[in-house]
Amino acid sequence: QSSFRSDTVVFSDKERNKLLNRLFHLYSKAKYFPQIHEHLLKILESREDSLLNFNMEFIHLARSIFNIKNELIFSSDLDLTDLNSSSLILAICMKLNANQYLVGSSGSAYLKEKEFVSKGIKISQLDYTFHPYRQQCPSFVSGLSSLDFFYNCYLETQDVIF
Repeated sequence: QSSFRSDTVVFSDKERNKLLNRLFHLYSKAKYFPQIHEHLLKILESREDSLLNFNMEFIHLARSIFNIKNELIFSSDLDLTDLNSSSLILAICMKLNANQYLVGSSGSAYLKEKEFVSKGIKISQLDYTFHPYRQQCPSFVSGLSSLDFFYNCYLETQDVIF
């Protein structure tokens, strides 16, 4: 049986170059292009073939930029089996002794809130509003990727978010 952690996606040189060229085309005039592009080059040139490891490299970059220092825990390391959706999230919260769970706008559609409350776990709705920041286009486009934010606001992250 294959697990998510062992599945691989191979990025060919052609695909890596295409992505780098696209990012160059979109962001070469961005204020922090040199700094962010250097990080992305290291990630892409590492020849990481595991999709999980590739994503984790990017997550580590984002955590560094946002100054996030909490421990990362994979649900697969928690020895939880035969669970999905709301039951899995509740089991993870219980295993980690959580007393609150933040949900995005669609989270309440699948969570069984009463089960969380009965276990002493408060469900809180996270209604995030994107704060406008300087972008390459004349008017602010909300909801773009974190890469857009990094290329345009890298060293100003704390000022823009808070």
